[in-house]
Amino acid sequence: MLLLSVVTGLQGCFWLFPLTEPTEVRFATTPDNWKLALHRYKPEKISAEKEPLLLVPGFASNRFAFDLARDRSLALYLYERGYDVWMLELRGAGESTTPAYFDMGDWARDGIGPPPNYNFDTFVEIDAPTAIEYIRFETRNEKISWIGHSLGGMIGYAYLGLNPDTDAIRTFVALSAPSSFKLKSQALNFLLQFKGTVDWQPKIYTRLMAQSMANNLGWLDTRFDAIIWNNEVIDARTMSMAGYNMVTNLSGPLFNQMVGWMENGEFTSADNAINYADNLDRIRVPTLLVSGSVDALCPPLVTRDTYEKIGTIEKVMRIAGKANGFTGDYGHMGVVIGNRAREDIYPVVFNWLEQH
Repeated sequence: MLLLSVVTGLQGCFWLFPLTEPTEVRFATTPDNWKLALHRYKPEKISAEKEPLLLVPGFASNRFAFDLARDRSLALYLYERGYDVWMLELRGAGESTTPAYFDMGDWARDGIGPPPNYNFDTFVEIDAPTAIEYIRFETRNEKISWIGHSLGGMIGYAYLGLNPDTDAIRTFVALSAPSSFKLKSQALNFLLQFKGTVDWQPKIYTRLMAQSMANNLGWLDTRFDAIIWNNEVIDARTMSMAGYNMVTNLSGPLFNQMVGWMENGEFTSADNAINYADNLDRIRVPTLLVSGSVDALCPPLVTRDTYEKIGTIEKVMRIAGKANGFTGDYGHMGVVIGNRAREDIYPVVFNWLEQH
């Protein structure tokens, strides 16, 4: 009986592990000595007409947001069409440097990991520029294109708004990336319930929590499922696979900064000195915005507001829903790992890149 239970358990879990394998993994070192993993799909023959792509995942996510399985991989889809694809894992995520629980002093000497004292601004000011310059140097390309999902797109808004004259970015794609939280919703109110529960924690073990719940994701149809996934376009098996493989730990400062956005509705730096949304009109690169018609974290009205504020005249907004010709009504994660994202969403991104 025990053996049967073990075998059954293994049969139920084998698919939790992704079946993709990038060509190589490189590591870029930041000025403050963190190593950032860049997972690369490198074509055998790189076309001079196709710029390298930087893919930046979202909140508490690693590279599997773009590369979960062969049929749910935007990275692989673009690689198969000739692009040199680089998936960035921000500090603290995936194979990048993992922080210690507390500030333990001289971490480089002790080998115990740096303190988890980073936030969103760190990604904008240090991690993104480091990855961009590393890719430009390694590929000998002056320009790259940026594709960001959720927080990865928000980092793009902030970076491009602060650097309107950059010559490093050819085009920008933001998938399910809000630029404000002024539109209150049940989803935001639900997430705000967690305010104060982690204020004292420098590091939040979201990866362990997600893995412990992975086998139940999608099967129980919880409020969390409705906010993040939308069961109509992502099956339970995919949710479980993502929960087990994709979720990373968080730093306390990053989490608290995001809670602050949800409370006051503003997309600001941690010290409130910069309102990133106010800089959207300084974005000059061609920009594609894609979000789901039932995205609870980046609803269509927020996407429309972002679209209207972005300064470039070369911009397109697509709302992924049945009313607009898509096969389903997409939620927050569906645009990257949905059952039919390969037919619905990926071609929209590919065609944009080809045209710009």
